[in-house]
Amino acid sequence: MEKKNVGRYIFKIVLFILYMLILTYLLFFAEEVGRGVSQELRYNLTPFKEINRYITYRKQIGELGFFLNIYGNILLLVPLGFLLPAIFWGEKHYPVLAIGICFLFSVGVELTQLVTRHGCCDVDDVILNTIGGMIGYLLYRIYKFIGRKVNDSKKQKKN
Repeated sequence: MEKKNVGRYIFKIVLFILYMLILTYLLFFAEEVGRGVSQELRYNLTPFKEINRYITYRKQIGELGFFLNIYGNILLLVPLGFLLPAIFWGEKHYPVLAIGICFLFSVGVELTQLVTRHGCCDVDDVILNTIGGMIGYLLYRIYKFIGRKVNDSKKQKKN
């Protein structure tokens, strides 16, 4: 591996570790977003129930609450969907694997929240997180496509 590539790889690994640390804090310890410990089990196993509730009662919940629950859950896993192929697969494309890992990661988080009673175990969060992972993977593919086009045009200019 070239020195330049090693540096990029280390940067990606450090970025991934920082992302996972921030994600762990947000998912389990950030009291600002309702992550305190609860005495009761809080869960929702009905798909789209909470998403529909947030849409229906958007004004009562407030724009910030709506944004954090709907878009926040999507945005949380966009970096994971991007970083997985960037670190582990490079030019190879495994969309089902990348999205599957995002899905399983989200299920793991929700089950951990249920068992530890930090937050609420919600199937809608799994749905939104998985969409975020898909978006991240698509952004990675777009990034690689644009990078290839730029490299091809540089090569053509040299010739």
